Amino acid sequence: MAIVEEEAVRIRQWGDTLSRPIPIRLRTTPDPRTKELDRFLEDMARCTGKVRIVREEGEPGELPAIFVSESLTYQALPLEAELEPFLHLLSPDEERKEAPEAALRMRLDQIVWPAELRVFIAPGCPHCPEAVRRIGPLALVQPWIHITIVDAILFPELSEPLGIRSVPTVVLDSAFRWTGTVEMGELLDTLIHRDGTQLPASSLKALLKDGQAHRLAALMLDRGEIFPAFADLLTHPEWSVRLGALVVAEEIAEKDPGLAGAILPPLWERFAAADVTVQGDILYVTGLAGSPGTWAGPLKTFLASNPTDDLRETAEEVLTRWGSPDPA
Repeated sequence: MAIVEEEAVRIRQWGDTLSRPIPIRLRTTPDPRTKELDRFLEDMARCTGKVRIVREEGEPGELPAIFVSESLTYQALPLEAELEPFLHLLSPDEERKEAPEAALRMRLDQIVWPAELRVFIAPGCPHCPEAVRRIGPLALVQPWIHITIVDAILFPELSEPLGIRSVPTVVLDSAFRWTGTVEMGELLDTLIHRDGTQLPASSLKALLKDGQAHRLAALMLDRGEIFPAFADLLTHPEWSVRLGALVVAEEIAEKDPGLAGAILPPLWERFAAADVTVQGDILYVTGLAGSPGTWAGPLKTFLASNPTDDLRETAEEVLTRWGSPDPA
């Protein structure tokens, strides 16, 4: 769908208010919807010289997306009534006409757990632009909140598994949802008071992607509990995610060895089904967080299974450090 003249005029007017060009990131994939998002951004760039498109190739399995910021994503074409809130969110802080109220900022500062919010919209929805206008800025003010605006029709593989039947619908961590008018007070109360131990792996992963490994470690240390989804990060197929999780595990092992031991049982439950690189990381974490009395036995059993040379070397190093001889 192309930008019509009325939308082109509005984009030009918006561009005239900007003091400098702004970059807009586009995640490209083989998915044909990449072309639709790309064409929309190209049309924007033709309407104003204040837009610079930065194309980044996505990872296998990822869907195309437009990034307003590191924590605000569009998997939608913001046309017609959706254009206005999109332009508002794109504007730099100093040029955005409305600033969050002090009371809202104060409540957002109380949020300590990362959050993943998805706002499902659809073309022609009369209430969706207002939902985006009210909720979208939260991601620009509070870095722990990651928001994705999703066209439920354009991306049915994201809406159908969640049973989205009407819009706007706001989904938090796949566990909470609001349909229709969203009461901001209720949404903020949920963000502030929900149980951090129930955070999904995607929210923890977002912290690592933001370079907040130390914060994730601090959250678990303060709680005195290893979040169940943390095992998903330590066994994640992406090396960058596992590396961030290893940094978290190292910090917990240094500051609270007793707590660090709780990392291991769920990892060893996944050990046999994991690929060799993940198995190597599990062995490393075992040496980092385990105690000889509990884990020397499983390591010796593993060595007896004739593992690869690299895995054997890692396991033997752990046993040597513990002073436990490896099996003959």
